[in-house]
Amino acid sequence: MKRASPTAQLLRDLVAIPSVNPAFLPPGDPRTGEARMAAFLQDLADKAKLDSSLQEVAPGRPNLVVRLVPRGRVRRTVILAPHLDTVGFPALDELLQPRISGGRLRGRGACDTKGCVAAMFSALTAVARTGRRP
Repeated sequence: MKRASPTAQLLRDLVAIPSVNPAFLPPGDPRTGEARMAAFLQDLADKAKLDSSLQEVAPGRPNLVVRLVPRGRVRRTVILAPHLDTVGFPALDELLQPRISGGRLRGRGACDTKGCVAAMFSALTAVARTGRRP
């Protein structure tokens, strides 16, 4: 069996983390909010030696800011700003199980926008690993 790339594995991990916008679930449902996603990604950012901070926007709904600190003069700034929440769905728990079908990873948020988060985060950590700073 072919081993998943680090980005594909990150996407699998992200899909498995519930991050449903509270507007789609009853009050107090444990699957709501982006806090788990933000904490998971912040831990990865810390391991990659990236600067990170949480900005609490609403209870259980933080923004995560991750920065690659430049070593020299800043010539350009790139901002990547995906969202971490997903919509709800009647069979939500089933959709939190990432699965491969037809050569594609499927699950809640895989293309909107946890796939973007996985790709952006993987690119940022790859640049950080090279030691090159913009």
